[in-house]
Amino acid sequence: MKTKETVDTKGSLGHSPIHVTVLAIVAALIGVFFFILEPLGNLPVERENSLYYSGAFAKYETGRNYSMIYLEDGTSYEIYPHTEPEELRERLEAMEAGTPLELWVNPNTNCLAEIRANGEVLLEFASSQEEVYTYGYGYVGIGIFVCVAAVFWVCYTVVEQKKKKTELDRRERSAARVYDSGDTVPLRSAAPAEKQKILLSADHGVYRICYRRVGKVNELIVNGRVYDEYKALVEFEHALCAIVDGHEIEAGLTADSNSYILFDDEILAEKKRWI
Repeated sequence: MKTKETVDTKGSLGHSPIHVTVLAIVAALIGVFFFILEPLGNLPVERENSLYYSGAFAKYETGRNYSMIYLEDGTSYEIYPHTEPEELRERLEAMEAGTPLELWVNPNTNCLAEIRANGEVLLEFASSQEEVYTYGYGYVGIGIFVCVAAVFWVCYTVVEQKKKKTELDRRERSAARVYDSGDTVPLRSAAPAEKQKILLSADHGVYRICYRRVGKVNELIVNGRVYDEYKALVEFEHALCAIVDGHEIEAGLTADSNSYILFDDEILAEKKRWI
């Protein structure tokens, strides 16, 4: 019977609570980095607080996640690659070596905030910083999502563990409720209900088996008597069990949302549950 299986101490995500907590803390720290540190690293500065450099242009290099200007004195300066204007890229690619450049660097980003060639502004100070800062807000959304996901993961695992313990306790109480013969003592007669949902039913010889839900209570009924019940506003995986005339009868809901009825470990009925 399914009730003989050991209740797994791991959550449905396949990790122990300690493992989940550690991973959630790591995820939350990553989320905080994106949410707070990334935007702070892109803060604009006033022109007087920027770093000024000048020199002769040597070459320009660009790739997937980087964009660099090299001067003839061997120094190099980064352009924020994700907000680099296409027009600027084209001008730098066509620029001749030796062209005089004036450069202003934002010390918060260590990226160029303004570029002038022969006095002409190729990258404007205020607008370039605004674009970089605005781009950083995309990471804020990522940070919020990661933090919320971490909290949800922990809460979900706590609920899973509590659910498993509650179900284990319920099964132990049910198993202790037996006659001297070993048969299960019925809880009560199955009263007619105006609002009930028959989840599954099956006949096996003289045994009429019904698995139903009345209100927030799921019942296992055999020949008109309720032998086991499961109370929950929201259903999780569970197994309702009874021993009747020496026969093991079970009905319940699997982790895959399948309702089932077993008779001496033989499946009598099974159905996918969608609601």
